[in-house]
This record gives sequence, structure tokens and C-alpha cells, in this order.
Amino acid sequence: MKSPFQNLLISLMNPFISFNQIFNSEFNRYRRDLHFWISSLVLGVFFCLAYLFLEFKHAPFWVVILFGWFGAWGINFVREWYREVKLGYRFDWIDIWAGCYGGLFASLNYLLIIHIFVKI
Repeated sequence: MKSPFQNLLISLMNPFISFNQIFNSEFNRYRRDLHFWISSLVLGVFFCLAYLFLEFKHAPFWVVILFGWFGAWGINFVREWYREVKLGYRFDWIDIWAGCYGGLFASLNYLLIIHIFVKI
């Protein structure tokens, strides 16, 4: 079993994973869709609250996209780390990357809604 620090180093050395490894026939079977949709929902709610209370509507689009990606990465990394250390489950990078795509999905939806339909 690798330490959480070793898992973090692996993630930093391999920042991208093949899109086909995540979105394939096993997407629903291994419950990776939950990582995608929960990250999308959590960050979608955050973006709405940040728009209302933090003046996030003036943030450049690349900040929103990076925050969506790395916010989802952080949420899913902590979840996988906790499940490995406390519950004894296997650490799975593909679940983390599926959540990252969910965060990217949420940030793109936020940009679409705010910058096109609301027209700030």
C-alpha cells in the first residue's frame, strides 16, 4: 500500500489520463459516474454561491476552468485517500480523474450560463 504522499507524487507526475480510460463501458459499473456527477453538483453549487456573494462573475474564464478542475481533484483525492487509509479500500486514480472531468463540466456550464445567458 502506498502512502498518501506517494499517491500525491504520482498524481503530480502524471497529470493527465486517457479520456477513453474513464468514459468507457465500465463507467457506470465501477460507479465512476457518481464521482463525475457529485463533483459537478458540488462545484456547480459553489460557482452559484461564488457568483452571488464573492463577485466571482468578474473572474477570467481560465480561472474558473482551473478552479473547477483542481477543486474537483482536491475533493476526490481527499475522498480516495480517506477511503484507503480509514476503510481499507483500493486507491483508484481513475475515480479522481472522472471527478475532475465533472468539475470541468461544472465550470463550463457556469461559464455558459453566466457569460452567455446572464450577459454580465
